[in-house]
Amino acid sequence: MNVIIFTDSDSAARSEQPHWRSKHPVWIVLDSANPVLPSIKHITLWDINCSSTWLNSLFSTLLTLDHEVECSLNQCHISSRIKGVFNSWINASITTDVNKCLNLGILEPDGVLNAQIVELFKSIQLETLNIKLSAWTRIDPNLWDALNSLTMNRVTLSVNSVWYGLIVNNFSMSQAFLSYNTEIICMYLNAQPNLIEAMHGLPIKSLSLYGSREGLDINHVASLHKLLSSLKQLKKLSVLKSNDSPGLWEALHGLNIKSLKLNDTYVQHLSLFAQFLASLTHLETLNIIVNFGSHLGLWDALHGLNIKSLTLNGSIADAMQKLAMKPSSRLFQSLTQLETLSIGLWNASDVEAPAFCQALHGLNIKRLSLNGFRSCKLVGFKSWDFSQLFQSLIQLETLSVRVCAYSNLWDYLPKALRGLHITRLSLSDIQEGLQVKNAELSQSISSLTQLKTLTLHVYAYIDLQLPQSLKYLNFYCTRISPPELRDLVKALSACTQAVESKLEFGCAECIYNDRWSMSTIFPPEEYIPVHLELTVQRNITVKRFRILDRIRADRWCESADSAWSVRGNVAVENDDYDDGTVDDDTYKSFVRHLNPGIKYRISMRVQSHGASNS
Repeated sequence: MNVIIFTDSDSAARSEQPHWRSKHPVWIVLDSANPVLPSIKHITLWDINCSSTWLNSLFSTLLTLDHEVECSLNQCHISSRIKGVFNSWINASITTDVNKCLNLGILEPDGVLNAQIVELFKSIQLETLNIKLSAWTRIDPNLWDALNSLTMNRVTLSVNSVWYGLIVNNFSMSQAFLSYNTEIICMYLNAQPNLIEAMHGLPIKSLSLYGSREGLDINHVASLHKLLSSLKQLKKLSVLKSNDSPGLWEALHGLNIKSLKLNDTYVQHLSLFAQFLASLTHLETLNIIVNFGSHLGLWDALHGLNIKSLTLNGSIADAMQKLAMKPSSRLFQSLTQLETLSIGLWNASDVEAPAFCQALHGLNIKRLSLNGFRSCKLVGFKSWDFSQLFQSLIQLETLSVRVCAYSNLWDYLPKALRGLHITRLSLSDIQEGLQVKNAELSQSISSLTQLKTLTLHVYAYIDLQLPQSLKYLNFYCTRISPPELRDLVKALSACTQAVESKLEFGCAECIYNDRWSMSTIFPPEEYIPVHLELTVQRNITVKRFRILDRIRADRWCESADSAWSVRGNVAVENDDYDDGTVDDDTYKSFVRHLNPGIKYRISMRVQSHGASNS
């Protein structure tokens, strides 16, 4: 067994070690005789004391390999050579890629992204740095200046696994940056004046502004407002880590944007905030993630807006409890142009179900989405609460429910669905799929006589009863065995009408017991006979039968399919249907949250021509 010893030559690190820290060098043990790290894929550094110089050298070495390496830093005490920067504890996940790409993740609730972390990559020749944060990660204002010292073409940012864009700072104001003008751009709220000046008039369509809760001085307010007003093609604006500075709402006043997203919103200057929203006369879509302690007047600031789409999400109980109070009921009724409403309760405490349903009762919306409910319950439920709510939404065409599989909402949903006049229905868990164990849900789906598009993301195969009105089925399943696949296609072939189906599933089977489930993994070759059987059926056309192998862990900064490689593919004809019938978000969630133990999945496109035509 080969041993590589990385010793820290930085005297500052050794001299500043606390007395309870080990002074021994870090040892990394390999299973290969080659002395150049040929096969190492994972490195975990836990509770060590070292210098940023040493880590910089380590990452430089890892980037010379022909495969990616994941390095976890857990409670590591890193000494810095940046003037005025104190030594700090760092928790981060860093993955080096083969294309001079480095992925940095800081996901702890109390995590900090600061200049010292950037120092770890200072002398590395990188093409791309992808930064993945949680919504609670604090960003040090000094980070942005530190990014200028890096030699790379791209720095990207995602927050809570949502893509926010390409970070621009002085280093990226070049012809290379201009070639990415169709992407989402992310800019620091208190960016330097020369950067603001250089961005004037660029053809940016979507912009994310990232703050660190510090205020905006009066001169910066004016320059930022001038910049934003000069972006004539700007349609979408996101404000991350908004600081509720009066200057912020003044800088954003009167923009001609159509879509606005406010993340981590904590509003105290309610009058200025209300004036700001009222000034956005072209606004159609508003997405707000509320913060703990948000004033009740926040709902009043939204009152009477002429928006068509509203999304309200919250991660703290106090903020979302206010959603079920009387002001929110008046709020929804006042939005007379509203067509789409999405409500997410994330990590909230219990919510009174009658008040929640009453707040939504009778709205003239066409699309309703309920998300989250990870650790909260709708309390005080009566069996008819949800049924009455859905029946009162007489204009409702699309219903999407993506909540925790263990939420008590699922106890009432099947009965509430019965007989609705919706044309589109999407049901999924927030991660790995619904754990449906009975036929009640399937029976409710069969009662939807006007349903045209059905999207299901389930944990294991369920026996479907499809309504005769159905035209499109998107079925995402974590585990399906070969016999279950036969049963699924048999159900499709029994339809009297033509149905286009997108079937995506892991090559495994789930067996339920009273309190647990057990998985059996199948090699993908065992599904090939099922495909061959389908090719001889007259009323079934297989447009795609694609085997995919997992090649690495998923990355949120890349497409959902980037962690998979196509092994075998059979396509008889154009196998992609997407005329607004495919729920991309649910598909991406299925791929990203597919159990890591499942190494193979199959992608199918199947068209059933109707049993009456066979």
